[in-house]
Amino acid sequence: MNIEKISEVKTGSYFLRVSDIIDLLNSTDNDAFMAMNLAYNYGFSRGQRAEKARAKKKAVKS
Repeated sequence: MNIEKISEVKTGSYFLRVSDIIDLLNSTDNDAFMAMNLAYNYGFSRGQRAEKARAKKKAVKS
């Protein structure tokens, strides 16, 4: 795993706010591992929605 490369990823508007992190920790009884897993799943689902929107926008332009 290349931590440096991961750190350089530009997320644009798809970043976790402090309130998101607090909500994740609260929902997992402060289990950091579970919170990280939920954060990953959350980011993954947002990325999927963004990709679908991008594909739809591209299809409309064609």
